[in-house]
Amino acid sequence: MEDVITQLAQNGGPLGVIAAGVVYLIIYFQRKQTSEKRNDDTQVLNEKIAGLNAEITQLKNEKQLLEKDVNYLMNETTGIKEDIKDIKITLNNMALALERIAAKYEDK
Repeated sequence: MEDVITQLAQNGGPLGVIAAGVVYLIIYFQRKQTSEKRNDDTQVLNEKIAGLNAEITQLKNEKQLLEKDVNYLMNETTGIKEDIKDIKITLNNMALALERIAAKYEDK
């Protein structure tokens, strides 16, 4: 494009200079508009990316908290299972003791 403008200015006389100036202005404003649009699009995309990064960070934090909760609950259920086993053993021992006591009173 710059070569065309240079040729118009050199070979076209005054009309060529005016045409070169008009072509230059058209190209200048088109490039300016394109640049502004590109910058606006870039800014919008950067804002969206920042928002998505914030969401990702929040989701990672929530995931870590959920993992901690799940681990806590898993450990709690293990403890509860052991407690239930101990209660069953105690109840069995109590049942045996009651049977022995009942057997002594039945004999009399």
